[in-house]
Amino acid sequence: MSQGQPDQNKSLVPLFPNQILTTEEYAANQRKIAQIRQLAASMEQSNDQAHQRYVQLELQRRVEEGERARLVLFLLAAPDDCPTLYLASGRCS
Repeated sequence: MSQGQPDQNKSLVPLFPNQILTTEEYAANQRKIAQIRQLAASMEQSNDQAHQRYVQLELQRRVEEGERARLVLFLLAAPDDCPTLYLASGRCS
């Protein structure tokens, strides 16, 4: 029983099991197959590049978030009577 899942064996059945092709039809199909493979390769490359850009942006966002958190921790640890101007230099006098 498939329990709601598609039958995987059906995808292995040829589209036209008893089809007969002339040499010209076969060659035309081969050209179409080559075009589809080229399109798939192009799509895969674009997909990989787009995901890589996402990963880089996400890492940059996390770095910036960490820098903001570090600043907040630094400010929270500073004495209350220390002006922000002095905090920027890392000392309070």
